[in-house]
Amino acid sequence: TSGNLSITTHDELTNSKKIIADGKVTLLANNLTNNAEGIIFSATDSLAITAINDVTNLGEISSTKELNLKSNNLSNSGNLLSLAELSIDAINSLNNSGAIQSTKNLAINTNSENLNQSLVNSGIIKSLLAAEIKTSSLTNEADGVIYALGNNLINSQSSLVNSGSILSNS
Repeated sequence: TSGNLSITTHDELTNSKKIIADGKVTLLANNLTNNAEGIIFSATDSLAITAINDVTNLGEISSTKELNLKSNNLSNSGNLLSLAELSIDAINSLNNSGAIQSTKNLAINTNSENLNQSLVNSGIIKSLLAAEIKTSSLTNEADGVIYALGNNLINSQSSLVNSGSILSNS
């Protein structure tokens, strides 16, 4: 669609095809599922996704500008890509077996006041500038890569288990 696109539902938002706009894309749902064939894309502006509970991404969620994603739980086995800043607030957990990538700064927060939040990565988390990850518990599995071309700041309050690669070029 030409212009901005805003979708609000008080229940489940399931995408199996395309949600695309030339302008800003704003999605608000109780739960959001982007299936393997699903594409959510903002061509010339920012993309904001807020889910009261869960976001499950099996497809592609991308933006040419800022990408902001907020949920209680995020499961990503697809691609989350921003050609600008990428910010993820997953209050309880983030499980990544896909790719989370930003051409600018990347911020991931699974940290709140109780210490049960976790980030489990078996995919790629990559920033072409700086990456900042705040979590209670970080597990980077054997196939997991956390990479920042700039500074890579990881703050894990209770545990950090690394069986993969954590890299910084700075």
